Amino acid sequence: MTRPTLSLSRRAFLQTSAAVALTAVPARAASGPYRVGVAKDSDPYAATQRAIAWSGEFPSVLGRTVVVKPNLMMPATADTGATTDPNVTRAVVDEALARGAATVIVTETSPQGAHFAVTGHDAFATYDSRVQLVDVGTLPIVLAAVPGALAYPAILAPDLYLRQDIVFISVGKLKMHEQAYVSLSTKNLFGVPAVQRYVSFPSFGRFAMHDRGLQQAILDVNRLRSTHYAVIDGIWGMEGAGPAFGSPVRMNTVLAGRNTVAVDRVAMYLMNVPQYAVRYLTYASRFGLGPADLAAVYAVGDSVTPRTFAVPVVSPDIEYPRVIPAAIRPSAQQEATIALWYGEQCTRRVEVARVYDDDPRSDHVRTIAEARVVDQGYEWLAWDGRDDAGQIVAPGRYAIRVRADSVKGTVRNSGAVGWVTVNP
Repeated sequence: MTRPTLSLSRRAFLQTSAAVALTAVPARAASGPYRVGVAKDSDPYAATQRAIAWSGEFPSVLGRTVVVKPNLMMPATADTGATTDPNVTRAVVDEALARGAATVIVTETSPQGAHFAVTGHDAFATYDSRVQLVDVGTLPIVLAAVPGALAYPAILAPDLYLRQDIVFISVGKLKMHEQAYVSLSTKNLFGVPAVQRYVSFPSFGRFAMHDRGLQQAILDVNRLRSTHYAVIDGIWGMEGAGPAFGSPVRMNTVLAGRNTVAVDRVAMYLMNVPQYAVRYLTYASRFGLGPADLAAVYAVGDSVTPRTFAVPVVSPDIEYPRVIPAAIRPSAQQEATIALWYGEQCTRRVEVARVYDDDPRSDHVRTIAEARVVDQGYEWLAWDGRDDAGQIVAPGRYAIRVRADSVKGTVRNSGAVGWVTVNP
């Protein structure tokens, strides 16, 4: 009996049987199809093996170094829904070794270390010398440019992640997120920047990167370090107040595929999260990193029933500022028009700041708009190239930074940034 290959749609999802070869993938546009393997099994190792096999697109690793990045963002076991199951990671490592990888490096870090022991990943210490556990917080840091970045023109990151000769695999987690809406595989790469250079309060995350806009920063990190393969551990997921304090949900599902965004979009379907709801994935699709919805996704594997995940109180949905023109000459009385959009009523504040590639801190230059409540919709502001004292600022590139706070219930905040160059 053959296992049919299905195009994911609203009518049917993965109505397949566990049998043998894939049928031919029909011709699609050059950007697709994006194939995602889906496996349902209470055994995380077996589920991961099948998801990888059904994806049919595990990268070529013969003789190469493979870097595997699970999500071990806190000292918690996988059944909390917060961290990647070590047996999911183990299946990925074993697959790479079976395909002839020279070295497999399992990486992670946090302000408190890599959490390998409490999450069960210290079991890799029993492997031979081809497998290494590396806390990337101990590695040298490199400042790497991100051409065309939305928020971070350059990012400080451990040198291992920036190597172009590695095969990089993200092993994310199926969970909700209070600031990003979901944390899957694309968001898992937020662990790439050097945590010791971007940590702020609270001290367990890269919260300094939120200052210029989390949604934009996630895109920039994925453009800095692209993945070759993505896996999502949904054996235990997390609903509600993710990524750390939500409720575990037993899904017994693993997803795998070559395109990180495509794998995330199938995960969102499983969680009943609307495809348009996650702004950083919208940006990723806009910049050519993956599909904009499920239309180009080809899902193969076990039949899985979506389950509606409880949504946390999330940060206000805002768009990053558009600044026109992108360069002004204040000495000639030129000014920049700033277009803003708010997806909901919020309290917003807009300022001009001087920011730096090698330091997450910034210098305040000018308050464009004091904090006040605005309704959903557009707002247009202007900047004349002067600071709070009315003096023309020095030539250079400046950030137009907006902060939005929720106005009802639990307070959450969002940031976003646009750019303008001041010419002499």
